Amino acid sequence: MAIFTAPDDTDCEPLHLSSVAASIDSAANQHEVLLAIGQRLQQQTAAILHDYSTRPVVMTLFVPVVVHDRLRLLYAALGPAKMVEEMPHSPEIQTPHVCCFVSGHATLDGAVVPPALLLPVYGHDGKVCCVLQLEGASFCGEAPPPAVVRNLRAAAGHSGLLEVLPSDEVLHPPRVLEHVLETVAREADAAAAKAAARRWVPDEEALECACCAHPFSVLRRRHRMPT
Repeated sequence: MAIFTAPDDTDCEPLHLSSVAASIDSAANQHEVLLAIGQRLQQQTAAILHDYSTRPVVMTLFVPVVVHDRLRLLYAALGPAKMVEEMPHSPEIQTPHVCCFVSGHATLDGAVVPPALLLPVYGHDGKVCCVLQLEGASFCGEAPPPAVVRNLRAAAGHSGLLEVLPSDEVLHPPRVLEHVLETVAREADAAAAKAAARRWVPDEEALECACCAHPFSVLRRRHRMPT
């Protein structure tokens, strides 16, 4: 393939990445900071849960994608390899993680043994900004002691998470935004199908009553019924 070489004296403006394209690097830098914060926070949570630990404490940080105050996705931003590869949680499916984020209450996820503790973390605006999943501690199937929950929330609040995770400042990775677009597209398709199912049946198509199946005639007048 021939390669055209421009003369050295060609006058051109230098090219720059747009702010949208450059946000990929900004998102990577933001999540590197998040990783450093998470590593310190995991050590603190392990110390708080020491008396309840049955094995090394493993922390996974779930970050929400919120659009117009509506949860669109909850994805694992930090955690062990087995967790960060899992599919994001969609609000269409009421998983324990989604319920924890929406309700704002600590809960136990029985999908693992012993059940993992799901802890919502509140931001400076009073809204849940992320969910911590903590594995390795056992509370004998009961709710964790209030003092433990308070200490965990205090550790998260002083870790730096609240400064990195305001919902309107988080730069989400492109892969996550792809999942959001897929979710929005599914909702649009479902809404269109629902609207189409509500159409009125035209007179020429309605030869009999949809309820009693009797044919329309001079004596039995034609009437409209939604399908």
